[in-house]
Amino acid sequence: MVAYTDDLKTFIPSIDEQHEELLSLLNNVEIIGTAAHTKEETEKALEFLGAYIEKHLSYEEELMVEYGYPEYSWHVNWHDGYINQFKNLKGEYAKNGPSPNFTHILTEFLMKWVITHIRNVDTDLGHYIRDHARYKNSRKETL
Repeated sequence: MVAYTDDLKTFIPSIDEQHEELLSLLNNVEIIGTAAHTKEETEKALEFLGAYIEKHLSYEEELMVEYGYPEYSWHVNWHDGYINQFKNLKGEYAKNGPSPNFTHILTEFLMKWVITHIRNVDTDLGHYIRDHARYKNSRKETL
């Protein structure tokens, strides 16, 4: 079980709420592929993840544009990688179903996203947005 600790937070409430949804999925994924978990539940989890990826990554990219994030292209390359990995993940599921190997691949995918991307990449984005927003607000007060 992975806890949503401060080292994973961007301190941008809308982003953090979405990250918590992803963490919830990660913490529940261990039952995917077991006899207690139906094919329909697995497919529902994959649907959620696909919709999450589309919604969340688009939202982050909109914020990057809005705030003029200088690492936009680099960050979007990460996102493109996750989109491609998810497509491969869905292909693995289509081929082999909810097997223990699939569960391992899905868990690894989510852990890499949470640990590598959120902790290192998204927290930097959050820091930039917070600093930029403070600067914009202070400029408004002086005008």
